[in-house]
Amino acid sequence: MIFMKSNDTVKQMDDTTLWSNVLEGDKEALSSLYHTYHNRLFNYGYRIVAREDFVEDCIQELFLTIWEKHYSISEAKSVKAYLYISMRRTIFKNLRKYRNQQNRNLKYAKEREQSSLTVEDFLIESEYQNEFKQKLEVAINSLSKRGREVIYLKYYDGMSNAEIATLMDIKRQSVYNHVSEALSEMQQFVE
Repeated sequence: MIFMKSNDTVKQMDDTTLWSNVLEGDKEALSSLYHTYHNRLFNYGYRIVAREDFVEDCIQELFLTIWEKHYSISEAKSVKAYLYISMRRTIFKNLRKYRNQQNRNLKYAKEREQSSLTVEDFLIESEYQNEFKQKLEVAINSLSKRGREVIYLKYYDGMSNAEIATLMDIKRQSVYNHVSEALSEMQQFVE
């Protein structure tokens, strides 16, 4: 039900009578109440939130809610006070909804940005690792046969220098020397 401003002559009744009639399901009384209070509620709402469309929507929502719940609303001591209080509640309820929606949208945008950055970072890291592996492979292949063997045993098989020395039947110091020379040569390829 949308209430429109009307220039029709509306039967003048006091607020209490109009309110009682609304509670009994009288649409004409609701329309009269709407026309009686629309401008005052608009001015009040506009002081809280200076957005015309928002305030108009709140007024519409207020009167729609009154109509939908007219059977369960009790008599009001002051119809004017009831309408102003209800208008204020409607405005703040809609502002909370709007802010919550804005916060959800902002949170979603941030999460989406972070996840896209994470995917982008993952792709960059993956590309970097692939490039590094290729360089490392070239570097290892450029080593002497003994240098390659020492590097594989130490870094791929996880052997200690003592184990490598025993396996290759060389002194432990020679293992240190081979590792040091191999790493020095490989460094030129991976920088």
